[in-house]
Amino acid sequence: MKYYYGMEDQEIYTADDPYTALEEIENEYDNDMLGMIIVEMKSSKKSGVRWCSIQNIFIEGIGWCGKNCIDYKPRNRKSGICKYIEWSLIETGRKWKITGKDKLKKISGRIN
Repeated sequence: MKYYYGMEDQEIYTADDPYTALEEIENEYDNDMLGMIIVEMKSSKKSGVRWCSIQNIFIEGIGWCGKNCIDYKPRNRKSGICKYIEWSLIETGRKWKITGKDKLKKISGRIN
């Protein structure tokens, strides 16, 4: 299973390949996402942005949750990382553009 990020809708899709992610996007948006860029992501324990499962947004940096989020709940019940932060993701360098129904155009290859 891989992670795909839709740049225009800022959603994370889990799928085996970009075409499976495309199917999910098409079902959600009734084929209205022509031109959308899909970016392949991978988990990273070292760096990258983190995904908040309750706000459905990316979080960059440390300390944002405790200062800005009403749903903040530290994992240790005192302070620190929020229990809703699920993973850290970084781009793999693979990107596709939706060019039509069930059609993707690869716009970049693997960088790292």
